[in-house]
Amino acid sequence: MLAMIDSDRNIRYLYISAGCFGFAFMAKGLHAAIIVLICFIYVIATGKLKQLKLKNYLLLILFGLLPVLPWAITRYLQDGTELFVRMFTRDVVERVKGEAEPMQHIWYYYFTLLAGNFAVLLAALLCAGGLGRKMIFKRKMTREQIGYILWLTVPLFVFSLSVYKPDRYIFTLMFAFAIAGGISAKALYRSAKPVFFKAAIIVVFACGVLFGVGKNLVTIQKLPSSSYQNAVKDMLDRDMNSDMHVYIQFTPEKSTWTKDMLLVAELAGDVICIDGGIEAFEQDEEYAILIIDRTCVTNELLGMYPVYYESYYVWALQN
Repeated sequence: MLAMIDSDRNIRYLYISAGCFGFAFMAKGLHAAIIVLICFIYVIATGKLKQLKLKNYLLLILFGLLPVLPWAITRYLQDGTELFVRMFTRDVVERVKGEAEPMQHIWYYYFTLLAGNFAVLLAALLCAGGLGRKMIFKRKMTREQIGYILWLTVPLFVFSLSVYKPDRYIFTLMFAFAIAGGISAKALYRSAKPVFFKAAIIVVFACGVLFGVGKNLVTIQKLPSSSYQNAVKDMLDRDMNSDMHVYIQFTPEKSTWTKDMLLVAELAGDVICIDGGIEAFEQDEEYAILIIDRTCVTNELLGMYPVYYESYYVWALQN
């Protein structure tokens, strides 16, 4: 996004944005298409569409595909189109129509999430103040400001269309709020004429920052000292548990490994993570461990299987 905004100085900066799209695609898949959408709207809104020639478009495509093509060709030769179809189905179709928490069904869920963040509110007020000042003096928005506005709004509205709305989808907006808020604060400070107003802006801004940092520290301190991931890292050892079967039971209904837990378990113990929870664990004839939420532990299970590990949230039983 920063390279896109800097393309006003040199059109070649757009090639950096295209390359970033390629690397983002390799890291996260089709979610990276939001970069293309923002850049496309930016090019139209700033009038750069007429400046770009056929050579520029071809180079943009080349830089965007450069990190992707070697992987795509290799996967196609190995799996055909199966992986690409599955990826589109999972990343787009299932996310748009997939399951979600009750609150996530509300289209303005992300707006309420951002509104509850003090730092975001402070940055949004600063941005609104900066834009309001421009409107009062009837000044046009600069291309940089258009870029920041698109960075802030396009992902917010696009991801709000999805039924599945995990909080992490809008984490990238935090960078935009931080930068745009800082630029707006600087502009407002420079435009304040009396020294008194400048001092007031510094005091208010400093108090806001200290309040936000303090609130975050209080929140961190209130978090439980243990968690699923910490428990898994604590209970597993690569030398002792390598290739061991491990099952997990989050709730009475959920017994499939999540990606984050799968990664932690494989890194910590080099174990084989198998879905199925309690039922699959009871049918396993090899030595295995069942990681189970404390609320799902019953006296019957404790009578049948010895405890391998115990923490505030999680127990582990062995067969």
